[in-house]
Amino acid sequence: MDLASRINGYVAEAPVVLFSKSYCTFCKKVKQLLSEQAPELSVVYVELDRMPDGVAMQVELSVMTELETVPQVFINRKFIGGCDSMLALHKSGDLARLLQANEL
Repeated sequence: MDLASRINGYVAEAPVVLFSKSYCTFCKKVKQLLSEQAPELSVVYVELDRMPDGVAMQVELSVMTELETVPQVFINRKFIGGCDSMLALHKSGDLARLLQANEL
């Protein structure tokens, strides 16, 4: 299976998918935000630094999303963005509404 297909498989797997690196400060902020906003929601965390092909997967993600850094967040199969996008959504109140609308 090619990398794009694997990424799309992850995105289809759960209402929220977070591509991250375990040591990334910005990723940790988004993980904390998600755990506070929707602790009951099923979130798939893809830790790129713990995968043998994580570097290649991040390159493929960059091609797909036009964002080179992590975290990269997908909600309901839609690319939301990174840490700044998530914090802005939270500040506006739209993140809670978006997460509630997509609970399974």
